[in-house]
Amino acid sequence: ILTAREKRVRQKFNSDIELQAYEKRLKDIEKKIRQLVKRGMFL
Repeated sequence: ILTAREKRVRQKFNSDIELQAYEKRLKDIEKKIRQLVKRGMFL
């Protein structure tokens, strides 16, 4: 059985991992857009 404090810590940990994954996806998307702009394919 988890204490309330342990639950909070785990929720924060999980959301931090999700936040990092989200930021990484945003950076990947930005990189792809920049590559398209360089090639002149972005409309």
